[in-house]
Amino acid sequence: MSFFDLNRWQEILSVMWANRLRTILTAFSVWWGIFMLVLLLGSSNGLKNSFEQDFADNLVNLFWVRAYTTSMPFQGLPENRRITLHNSDLDMLREEFDAIDLTVGRYYLSNDYFVSRGDQSFQFELVGTHPDRQKVENSVVLEGRFLNDNDLRKEAKICVIGEEVAHSFFQNGASPIGEYLTIQEIPFRIAGVFMDEEDDDENRTIYFPLTTTQTLFAQEDRLNNMILAHNQNTVESSLELENQIRAQLAARYEFNRADKQALSIYNNLEDYEKFQTVFRFINGFIWFVGIGSLIAGMIGVSNIMLITVNERQQEFGIRKAIGAKNSSIIGMVIQESIVLTSMAGLIGLLTGYALITGIDQIMRSNEIEANFFYNPEVDFRIALSAIVVLVVVGVLAGIAPARKATSINTAEALKK
Repeated sequence: MSFFDLNRWQEILSVMWANRLRTILTAFSVWWGIFMLVLLLGSSNGLKNSFEQDFADNLVNLFWVRAYTTSMPFQGLPENRRITLHNSDLDMLREEFDAIDLTVGRYYLSNDYFVSRGDQSFQFELVGTHPDRQKVENSVVLEGRFLNDNDLRKEAKICVIGEEVAHSFFQNGASPIGEYLTIQEIPFRIAGVFMDEEDDDENRTIYFPLTTTQTLFAQEDRLNNMILAHNQNTVESSLELENQIRAQLAARYEFNRADKQALSIYNNLEDYEKFQTVFRFINGFIWFVGIGSLIAGMIGVSNIMLITVNERQQEFGIRKAIGAKNSSIIGMVIQESIVLTSMAGLIGLLTGYALITGIDQIMRSNEIEANFFYNPEVDFRIALSAIVVLVVVGVLAGIAPARKATSINTAEALKK
């Protein structure tokens, strides 16, 4: 008799139907194991995707460099000295290190400034920057253009505004391009409107050419921070480059290179790799819990199958008496075990997938923003792996009962 023999299938289903309460209770543990595995993996993917999206908002290979005050004396110089970054630092680092691809400086205007147009006045984040800021933070230009190198050279009185800024000053679909905003009675022509999908604060920001803000508002060559994009693809090489940059700036401004308070360098790639490691651990833990649940279910199925074999001793004795081979009896018992675990597991797989998909659809249809739970997908390969695991569990759960069935003494079984 083969696995696809119709009579065998009818027999297996009739036995399960005759003991349907026991079958349901036995299948529940397998269903629960697969259901929780799918639910946890989907939730983990939702969490991972949200973090991936946050990192996708900026280039991964970035250093964020900020200078503060020294916390250590250095070569006769006292502590508590203020370190200030300048435009020339960007030029020096770009020339010194071939691994640095993009350099962006930033100068922030005081929050005391109001932005006006006609009788409307609002406060927004006002930042002087370089054109490459758009590349490192992946902003999308909705209308017009972003800053360019010509704006820097000419110290042009232009600006690009975030989407929320445009909505505040321009209603009813009016285009901001070519219009003017005023800051301290200085008019700035709007060159473009941009959007940042993942950062609402960016959408409430106005960017100016760095040279313009330094000339008009700072009256000096000064940077609040620098962003450096590099081409190092491993954490180790990025940390080495970070140490070289720190050493170069420490020598330039005469502070101890070990003084992290004097110069802060945030390594985006290092954090990204840490995040990936955390999620590899989470996924490993989820699989450990899921497989542990399946093993518990397998033991439950095996025990119930042993009870079933004991109840059917006479049947198996008759089968052996009329010439049934041990392989046929083993195949029937293992097939029954596989059917039980596979049916329960597939239902668990489908209900888990349906729940994850339902949650995602409800959030999308109601436009619920959940930055911690984005697109909680369940990989099709994982579903296939789960089905393979179910078959293996079914086989393992049926081995002991099958051996028990073949060890039944025909004469003893027929006496019962």
